[in-house]
Amino acid sequence: MNTVASYLSYAQWFLCLTFACSLVGKLTDLRSFVTTIRAVFATPMPVARSLAVLVLAAEAVVVALSLAGDMVVGFLAGIALLVAFTAVLAVTLAAKRGIMCNCFGRGQDAISAYDIARNALMLAILVPAALFSPDMAPRDDPFSGGNVGVALAAAITLVVVLHVRDVATVVLSRPAARKGREQE
Repeated sequence: MNTVASYLSYAQWFLCLTFACSLVGKLTDLRSFVTTIRAVFATPMPVARSLAVLVLAAEAVVVALSLAGDMVVGFLAGIALLVAFTAVLAVTLAAKRGIMCNCFGRGQDAISAYDIARNALMLAILVPAALFSPDMAPRDDPFSGGNVGVALAAAITLVVVLHVRDVATVVLSRPAARKGREQE
């Protein structure tokens, strides 16, 4: 597999794992997700439930497209959802309402710039993949056994991206980083 094909396979795995984790996380605590939607959009509960179903269905479609190998449509759908989710996060953050982020299941932290950074990192992985020509797509099944390393790399990347808040805390709490901030 050439470099471009490997990258596209990696991005396809990343797309699939990202939206599968998001979908499963939301389904694990559906009540919390619906409550978050209700708070973010200030809607009555029936409307919040309907919006939750639409979000879950859209995420399921992205996972299905990815599994089916429809890379172009899958990438574009995933990117569109991430852009919409990021816009909602940004507006909610700007309003300073202190709503918990339940993007990947029940969250312990209020929506913050870290959530926007997480989505920006995801977009940085997916947008270049969407820009590649469809004829550069891998000819073999990206989910075949020969791509275990690519799948593992995508899974590790997702874990790091989902924990961007923790990674930033560790990096920013290093003595050298503190010393640099103290001198400013």
